[in-house]
Amino acid sequence: MKVRQSTAAHNDDFMERVWPDYDRPLGIVWDEYRGHIRVEDEDGTTVGIANYLVVGGLGELQQILVRVDHSRRGIGSRLLRAFEDDCWSRGCHKLRLETAEYQARGFYESHGWYVAATLADDRFGQAQYVMEKKPVR
Repeated sequence: MKVRQSTAAHNDDFMERVWPDYDRPLGIVWDEYRGHIRVEDEDGTTVGIANYLVVGGLGELQQILVRVDHSRRGIGSRLLRAFEDDCWSRGCHKLRLETAEYQARGFYESHGWYVAATLADDRFGQAQYVMEKKPVR
């Protein structure tokens, strides 16, 4: 057997064919959705993006990125709200992300997220935080 580099398309095809063999006996059906949101300024230039994944009722925010010259204008908050709204509308039971103190922990906490786990000593010697949010009932 050989170990080789692969492509996303090849791995996606493999997962689509193989996962049902594990899930079918348990009656599990996994939904998967890759979400992409952007904020544009008045002239149509993208000034912020959000990328996320929804699998099995869990929404996982992979990235929010706002142009530095557009920071502190509410763009990140708008992207986060759009991510949350889309996930809740898809029936997610929980949202998750990972961030660091020097990145945006305070930002997420100010939007109702909480630290679910702390991962010590990332490549910069800082802690990483797994943060979660559950729907308001």
